[in-house]
Amino acid sequence: MYTFIRQNGGWWLKISSIEEYLNIKVFENEIWNEAAKQLGNPKRGRIEHFTNPVAQLIFEFRSKRTGNGILRETASLMDEIYSRQIELIKKYGAIYLNRMGGYCYGFDEREKITKKELIFPDDDYMDVAIKRWPYGSHYYLYINGRQIYDGLGNMKWNTYERAKEIAASHLQHLNKECKEG
Repeated sequence: MYTFIRQNGGWWLKISSIEEYLNIKVFENEIWNEAAKQLGNPKRGRIEHFTNPVAQLIFEFRSKRTGNGILRETASLMDEIYSRQIELIKKYGAIYLNRMGGYCYGFDEREKITKKELIFPDDDYMDVAIKRWPYGSHYYLYINGRQIYDGLGNMKWNTYERAKEIAASHLQHLNKECKEG
C-alpha cells in the first residue's frame, strides 16, 4: 500500500522506512531512463542540447566541471540522493517524494490517500508507454512515467504484444481499484 499526502498544491508519496524506500525503485522511471538515453547519445552536449534536466545536471554541472566521466558522475549523484534521503528517513521518520523525484520532510498529514498502486492520486488519465531501447530486443512498460512489473516481477517482455497485454491487465486492475474506492 502507498500513502499519498496532499501538500503545497500537489500529492507526495510518503516513505516511512528504509525497506519501503528500497521497494519503490526511485531511479526506475521515465525521467532517469530518458537521461540515460540522452547521455548515451554522442551528439548531445556537442551538437544537440540536453532536454532532460537530470542529463543536463549530470553533464553540464557535474561531469564538465569535475572532469569525471558521465558514468562516475551519474553513480555519484544517485549515491548522494540515496544517502540524503535515507538519512532524512532515519532522522524524521518519513520523507515525501513528488512525481518528479523531488523530496521533502515534515509535512502535515491531514489530507492523505492510501492506494494499492504507485499511481499519484491526481493522475486523471493513464499515460501508457511501451518502449524498447535502440537495437534492444525487449519491451518495457511505463504508466504515468513509472516502470511497471508483472505479477512475477518481470519488467521486460520479448514482444510488444505481451507488453500491451500486461498494460491492459494493469489498467483493468487500476480501474477496478478506483471504482472500489
